[in-house]
Amino acid sequence: MGGDVIKIDPPRKLVHTFTHQWLKGVITTVTWELVEVDGGTQLTMTHTGITEFGEMTGHDKGWDEHLLRLRMMLS
Repeated sequence: MGGDVIKIDPPRKLVHTFTHQWLKGVITTVTWELVEVDGGTQLTMTHTGITEFGEMTGHDKGWDEHLLRLRMMLS
């Protein structure tokens, strides 16, 4: 997998491209946004550019796993 940073606005926002072998050359975009909230930080992650439903479903499961690992590391 790989990608390039498109925009960075520390500590609020990171936007980068994202691709891997199963996307068959399709370049997608992932946006991470952090907002301070009472008692912590809210993370919103948006992944755009996936055009086929099967690809979207697979990525949804993958991101769930990665975000769970992140949550566990921060606990």
